[in-house]
Amino acid sequence: MARVVQQRKSPPYLLIIFVFLFLVSATLAVLFYNNFQKAEKIAQDEKAARKKLADAQDDSKIQGMIRTHDQKIAKREVAPTVVAQLRKEISDLAQKITGGLSTYEQAMAAAKKAEDDLTAAAEQKKLRATGFAGLGNEIVDLLAKLETRVAEVNTLQVQLADKEKELAKSKEELKAIQDDFQAKLVERDTKILALEGNLKTEHDEYVAKIDKLDQQAKQKESELNSRIATLTQRNQVLQLEVQRKDIQIEKLSNQIRDILRPIKDSDQVVQRPDGKVLRIIEGADRCYVDLGSKNRVVPGMTFTVYPASGIGKDDQGKAVVVLTTVSENVSEGRIVKGKSDDPVVAGDLIANVAFDQNRALTFVVEGDFDLLGTGRATEAGAQAVKDLIQRFGGKVVKTISVETDFVVMGVEPELPPKPGENAELSVHKLYQEKMKLHDNYKNVQEMAMSMHIPVLNAGRFMALVGYTPGKTLED
Repeated sequence: MARVVQQRKSPPYLLIIFVFLFLVSATLAVLFYNNFQKAEKIAQDEKAARKKLADAQDDSKIQGMIRTHDQKIAKREVAPTVVAQLRKEISDLAQKITGGLSTYEQAMAAAKKAEDDLTAAAEQKKLRATGFAGLGNEIVDLLAKLETRVAEVNTLQVQLADKEKELAKSKEELKAIQDDFQAKLVERDTKILALEGNLKTEHDEYVAKIDKLDQQAKQKESELNSRIATLTQRNQVLQLEVQRKDIQIEKLSNQIRDILRPIKDSDQVVQRPDGKVLRIIEGADRCYVDLGSKNRVVPGMTFTVYPASGIGKDDQGKAVVVLTTVSENVSEGRIVKGKSDDPVVAGDLIANVAFDQNRALTFVVEGDFDLLGTGRATEAGAQAVKDLIQRFGGKVVKTISVETDFVVMGVEPELPPKPGENAELSVHKLYQEKMKLHDNYKNVQEMAMSMHIPVLNAGRFMALVGYTPGKTLED
């Protein structure tokens, strides 16, 4: 057996690339976020260190300077550092001491000289010595404190420089990450643009194919519509031709019916004898008839016996003959259901409506039959009628035609009551089946009458074939 190899479908490259780019973007975003958090933490640590340093010095003045620096940074203004602010205050203080522009060293030298001058003056002049000495001491103390503050500012400046270095390093790392992320974003955008270009190209090709198929479909539709119009016109011509043929067929059928059935009354057809009684065997209820194997009779066939004067319209016979022995030209039969006041004699006629010695008669059997005298017609009774016809040499068909010789009608099916709308589906189905049987029975009856085909009811059929309800043919 040949192995069927299925064609592999191409993988969805576009979907794979989109998923890959999405994962790369998500990874870079996470890295960027982590480094941003790291830089922010370094800045917060620096701010905390500065605040801690100010707290350690327990100087509200320095804390104020730090807040001033942070506020100006927040407002995007030029923010002087704490060291710059301290230097400015030192410069202002030096100006106050020297009375002009001066540095810290010049201020210290001026203060020392003033102290020396005051000391010398105190020795020479006692007047107001105490006041000048006190002013000198205050200046010396102030300069000492200023020196201490400068040392602290230098320490803070060193620490701030370290923090600024760490911050600069973090900024460089962050910038490197940002640059790398930006480069990857550019690469991703380039790939996306390329994919979009490919997608647009494929979309354009798809649209072109769809347009081509649409044009082909319209062309096919136009051709089909033209073909349909041609066929419709041809069909109309054929219908007219069929109507003319139907008229001719009906005329020919009527002619055939006139030839085959020139007599509308079926009595003459039914009352035609098939043979006659040749001789009676006295005391044995047996007789010989003029029908043999050459006439298509077989043992077991039954014939109704009628007077030599002919078959009456009441179809009532004198007796029934059941053939027991069949030779070529004559057959021996047993007389059953004979009448003592009207015995069978030589010359009596015999007939069976289902038998014809020249051909097999064609029958249509419709409806149910009661052959056993139970008072209830059944489908089994209809099958028994068909078996009797076939037993007597006839054939049974389902539909009526011009070749049909007899129609045997059983009991008309009962017209069922129409079920309600809410009845179950099985009830509706049973109703439709019964209606079909009833309509078919009526159609067969009407067609037989219109075609002048002899119609036999159950009783007449059984009388013409010698069958008695409730008994076998041999009883």
